[in-house]
Parts: sequence; C-alpha cells; structure tokens
Amino acid sequence: MTRKLLTLDEASERTGISKAQYRWMRQQNRGPKFGLVAGRLRIFEDDLNRWIEQELAATATGGAA
Repeated sequence: MTRKLLTLDEASERTGISKAQYRWMRQQNRGPKFGLVAGRLRIFEDDLNRWIEQELAATATGGAA
C-alpha cells in the first residue's frame, strides 16, 4: 500500500489551516504527524485525516447519545 504525501499547501487547502499554523503546531508537538522529505515538510494524507477525526471527536457537542 502506498501512502500519499501532502505538501503544506495541499494540507492547508483541505483544512483551511494556514501553513504558518502547521509550522507552529509542529514546533509545539501538536497537530498531525509531520516529516521532512528532501528538506520539505510533508504530512501523510491518512495521518492528516486521523488527526482531523481526533480533533472533531474531542470537540464534538450534541448529537444522539
């Protein structure tokens, strides 16, 4: 299975979170897992999706019990 790598531009486009915010989260050890590939910051697509799901679950309100 091949995992898709996203650039910060791609991750920003998908989430509306700025590249600067991703960089800040990385410095604070927050957010999705990040890695450097050829000196460029990348995020695996499935790690980004997992982090989004965790954030939504942690902050969700309402809904059926």
